[in-house]
Amino acid sequence: PYEDMDDFDQLVAFLEAEASKYKFKNTEQACVNRLDKELKLLFGEETLIRSQSQGNNNGTNTKKDKKSTSKKQHHQEETKTEEDPHQHEEVKRNEKTNAPKWRKKGEDSDDTSPKTTTTTTSDDSSKKGNKRGKKGAKRGGSDDDDVVEKKTSDGVKWQKKLPLFLGVEFGGSESVIKGMVNDGFEALKAIGDDVIDEDLALLNHVFDDQEGKPWKNPMDYHGTSLFIGGNKKMADDPILTNFEEGKKENVKICGLVYTPGKNVCVILYPEFTVANKCPHMTIMITGKWPAKNSNSVCEALFTHGGPLESDYTQQKFMDDSWSLDAKYVIQVGKEKVTSYVHKFPNPIELKGVHKKY
Repeated sequence: PYEDMDDFDQLVAFLEAEASKYKFKNTEQACVNRLDKELKLLFGEETLIRSQSQGNNNGTNTKKDKKSTSKKQHHQEETKTEEDPHQHEEVKRNEKTNAPKWRKKGEDSDDTSPKTTTTTTSDDSSKKGNKRGKKGAKRGGSDDDDVVEKKTSDGVKWQKKLPLFLGVEFGGSESVIKGMVNDGFEALKAIGDDVIDEDLALLNHVFDDQEGKPWKNPMDYHGTSLFIGGNKKMADDPILTNFEEGKKENVKICGLVYTPGKNVCVILYPEFTVANKCPHMTIMITGKWPAKNSNSVCEALFTHGGPLESDYTQQKFMDDSWSLDAKYVIQVGKEKVTSYVHKFPNPIELKGVHKKY
């Protein structure tokens, strides 16, 4: 269910960082526990977390067997595993969390020392290995999926772990972001649609750390400059090779895009290189859409023959003499949605810091 979900990779990276920061004894366990909670907030579906370890550990269950296993059989399988302490520990952990195993925190991105991994599975399960392959790389993958090995001019090998993505984090800008969202929605009220008033009230609840269902905050406020997602071919991308972590950056925000019941994002005009066709920052999401759909909405509006492609290309959003408050029906995947666009009278500048995720 997580295939091609950019924000899922970002979430896993965030959880690993949190686990490392608080020095949990079991990083993997801490990530899984937090992940179960966060995914329900992000995607609004409790069924997204599924145990994938039982069949791999026992080596006998098929997908069909998993669906038809009764509670009695489940108890018997758990009892059998007590014969092997290591296997019992692994099965018990995954049954308790009801979640698949996530890769453990590896070395920092700048660490060039050889990478080592440890496993707690039984001999049988370790022989089978991780069968996720390329799909695993898109979701975070195994410990080795995002490790690049190269040789120096004298033939010495070295390894480097790739980040999941690069971006600019706008920490401490919450009050400014809340203000510009309110300004944008107030301007859009002139269109006369009731949903704007209703959602604005809910958004302000969320900004004030109150209940505002279905709206939720993303994991943090950031603008993505390059998504890597375990793709080793990205190791030589100039955005990554020239990246300076911790570098301060002022980024201009010139407009707001609001899709009722889906998401809210703002349009960025960065002065540094960004891989996305339409640089943006996601402000709010619901369980109906993942955060990555902000990119899909912006591309539908500003590229591919979208209604604002010409204005966007001519950088009218940076023109103080040009104004815009309008709504458009666009195609996002297989879905037709209505999106509202507000152009801020003057660009709003946020202070950010370049960061590896």
